[in-house]
This record gives sequence, structure tokens and C-alpha cells, in this order.
Amino acid sequence: MLIISNNPMVWEQYPDTLRVEGTSLEVIEEARDRVQRGMRLIAHPLSGNARLVRNPFRSVVLHDLVSEVNSRDLFFVEDAYYRLKRVDWGTAPDSTLDDYQIIDLDLLISTLEPC
Repeated sequence: MLIISNNPMVWEQYPDTLRVEGTSLEVIEEARDRVQRGMRLIAHPLSGNARLVRNPFRSVVLHDLVSEVNSRDLFFVEDAYYRLKRVDWGTAPDSTLDDYQIIDLDLLISTLEPC
């Protein structure tokens, strides 16, 4: 299993995380590259609700390299990429950054629970 994240709280709780020192879009780009090489998504890369698309922190979970690219996973990660590319990010107030990190971490934990 591989976690890709730009969330410092995730890095702290899951030290083997592939750290992306950048935006949510860069996390999705890294996930897309891995899916194109045959890794599978554990959950949709835009988990949560539509309002959380603007979360500046994102974690994606992938697993097992398979012999061929899964077209459904590729569609999901490409769709996530294009949705995030259209987001007007603005600037999140510093007072909300911890909240966004906690939300992303909670979504990640709920994704990992069944695994």
C-alpha cells in the first residue's frame, strides 16, 4: 500500500507516506503517474463531499502494482485532476489549515479502516 499526501499530519501518523511538498493537484498528479504505471486506487481520490474539493490537503491511497492499467481508476484520477485544475483556490486563512489537515487525515483513516 502507498499513501501519497501533502498533509503534514498524515506524514506524522504514517511515516512511510510519499510526501508531496506541494498542492493537492500535485498529489493527484503523482497518483495519476502511479495509476498509469499499473497501481490501483483504494478509494476515489476526491473522497468526501463536493465542498472538500477545495481542501488544500489531499491524501490518496494506492496498492499493488498490477500487470495492466485499470481504466476505471485512471478515469477517476484523471477526473479528479481536471476538477482540481478548475478550482479557484484563493488563499485559505492560516486559522483553517489545521482543520483542513484534520479533515483530510480523518478521511484517510476511514479509507484505511476496511483494509
